[in-house]
Amino acid sequence: MSGFVKGYKYEVDTSFFEHPLSKEAAYVLGFIWADGSVKYYKRDDKITSAEFQIEIKEEDEYVLEMIRKVMSSNHRIAHRQRKACRLSRFQVVRKDLVIKLLKYGIEEKKSFKNISPKHIDSEVEGHFIRGLFDGDGSVSFVNNRARFNIGGSINTISWVRDCLCKNGLPYHKVSLDKRSLNFGIIEWQGRDCLEKVYKYLYNEANALYMERKHKVFKEILH
Repeated sequence: MSGFVKGYKYEVDTSFFEHPLSKEAAYVLGFIWADGSVKYYKRDDKITSAEFQIEIKEEDEYVLEMIRKVMSSNHRIAHRQRKACRLSRFQVVRKDLVIKLLKYGIEEKKSFKNISPKHIDSEVEGHFIRGLFDGDGSVSFVNNRARFNIGGSINTISWVRDCLCKNGLPYHKVSLDKRSLNFGIIEWQGRDCLEKVYKYLYNEANALYMERKHKVFKEILH
């Protein structure tokens, strides 16, 4: 179903986050979950205005370009300087789009809350986690040891751990970050584990991923 509405300065497919999520929408949701934010305003307990945004380093701006493309958006990408870092921001002000986002468990000021994903079908869990990983994860080969980790709220990372365990990864406890009661991290080590993670995250990815992290995976595994 088309989600385009006439009369707006910028266009975006407002049906993009309708359930069930497409592979592309699951990835974008995961990326927003990691590196984005939502904001809304209420009157008489009803949302009257809402927006979401994603802000990342300018060197990774091509990811925002890909997200903008799959969302059929012509919103501009803005830039700003933060200390020594140049940032790129993709922002969409659309109430109907954000209301759909909220149904999946994301919240305002999510960094301070122990949120957990909801209503994400098993068929697209890997795509959501790839988006989350591109925003809040890392892969490396240090001291002759391959490592994959991902961080976020304890509930989110516990959910990620359970998804990966269903797909052949060994069970690990979520490590708690002493700096935040709500933040946790999960890590797997070894080439065999990383090969399973790679197959799970990048199956049918259709090039919708952060290239520099994908490149590290390929260098480790090939």
